[in-house]
Amino acid sequence: MSSPLGVPENVQEYFDPPEKVEQKIKKLANLVRTSKHMVMFTGAGISTSAGNTPWMVDFLGHLWNNLTFHNNNNHHHHHLGVWTLREKGIKMPRTATTKIQPTNGHMAIVKMYEAGYIKYLISQNTDGLHVRSGIPFTAISELHGNSNVERCPNCERSYWRKFSVRETDEVKGHKTSRRCDYCGTYLQDTIVNFSEPLPKEALEKAYNNSQLCDLHIVLGSSLTVSPANDLPQIAVKKKKPLVIVNLQKTPLDSIATLRIFARTDEVLVGLLKELGLDGIDEIRDLKMEPSFNDMLIMPNATRKIEPLKLGMMELRQWPIVKLLNALKERGIVLKNAIEKKELVEIVMRRCGDRIYWV
Repeated sequence: MSSPLGVPENVQEYFDPPEKVEQKIKKLANLVRTSKHMVMFTGAGISTSAGNTPWMVDFLGHLWNNLTFHNNNNHHHHHLGVWTLREKGIKMPRTATTKIQPTNGHMAIVKMYEAGYIKYLISQNTDGLHVRSGIPFTAISELHGNSNVERCPNCERSYWRKFSVRETDEVKGHKTSRRCDYCGTYLQDTIVNFSEPLPKEALEKAYNNSQLCDLHIVLGSSLTVSPANDLPQIAVKKKKPLVIVNLQKTPLDSIATLRIFARTDEVLVGLLKELGLDGIDEIRDLKMEPSFNDMLIMPNATRKIEPLKLGMMELRQWPIVKLLNALKERGIVLKNAIEKKELVEIVMRRCGDRIYWV
């Protein structure tokens, strides 16, 4: 049975007792220690404690509002995506995801990745908080896009910005006002809207890593959206453990090796402690990092190139070959010969404050 808007009434949240959560975290730590290729899969629940906002990241674009439905004097809370509400003819205000910050949960994931425990991350979220917290583009599939990333439909280069790139109010519109530095084509936001296919490269990498994994951990996802919810099932089919951490029940609970009803931040911080990793002493957010302005991501990128932190005077001391190589390794090839002075200016402009993933 569902509400007039099609929202399931059975959306109750469950909480394991504290002592039971502690026991389950210890079991989870044992699974993590023995894993060689652990994959984490995150949903909106990982971001609910982000910032001072009542909004929550929608699994298919934009943000979710906490709506209350009434039935026999009982209150039922459920989160609807913006595109779903628009399909119902309901308009909602937009809240910028760049106003929220990564949480302790995001930072715990970064620490486990840097310690070598996590080999790959799959996310349904569009808030971009995993990347902002320090997860590299080479280690994550953002299945429903990233609100900070716009992509060139012609040459397939992507640009990460320190602001939300989405500009259109049209549900299936994607065009932004900026152009690709390489081919001049207008860029498009990467948000996957209703009925649109998931990005091929991201889905393939998510699928391949799910095939390789020997432990799949789901954090804060209801696991009701296909094909994303097919990925955790791959581990089970290969007789590998599946762990689900979510406050609401999911369709995959019956096949999970370990089921934890607790907040994701609580579980992740507890897991750090059990693994003997340092606690979280600061929240990292690339949006606030002054050492670079934006990032450019090439198709099938495998490595990161930091900005050239050199002044004009220093670059003028470089030979022309070195200047050309600095551009070439970033995928920039000049078609015509130019004077060295102009070449230095191009290197300064294109390489001085941008991170490249090539």
